[in-house]
Amino acid sequence: MNGQQVPDDAHKRKLAYLQAAHAVAAVKLLKRRQLVRVSITPKPHTLACVETRPIPGKPLSTLEDLLIDLRVALASRAAEELLFSAEPDQRAAEIAQPLRMAQAIITRMGLTRSESELLNENLGFARQFVDENRSIILTVAEALVARSELSGKDVEALVNSPSRAACAAAGSG
Repeated sequence: MNGQQVPDDAHKRKLAYLQAAHAVAAVKLLKRRQLVRVSITPKPHTLACVETRPIPGKPLSTLEDLLIDLRVALASRAAEELLFSAEPDQRAAEIAQPLRMAQAIITRMGLTRSESELLNENLGFARQFVDENRSIILTVAEALVARSELSGKDVEALVNSPSRAACAAAGSG
């Protein structure tokens, strides 16, 4: 696996919570992209992924759309703080994607804010989102721990149906 270790159970569970935050944010916030899948199965160069794709006929173009994408990217960072009461990992890989996104937004939209200002503003939004959606994030995370990968439709069902969410988390749905 290109030198990557398979995560132990505690790490797998934490990874599931962080990816669940991304996935729930994608389902609830994205208007021009849709969640394809979320996985905590290690692959070359990554331990987990949340995959989205554009919805045909809905190009990503407004500042609001770009900021929503940034907030989705910051959801796992917010979850790490709120669900684990821990300072987020400061490794370069952990902040690289949101930083690139912030730089692109500033350049594309001609904003006068710095990358750190834009990241901090949107991290605040992501923290509030994770806090308000904590129970569904935990439900999706438990389903991820049980199954290792969920389709976008699986996550949508969990987000939109609390009774099915309880069944899926218990492994019976």
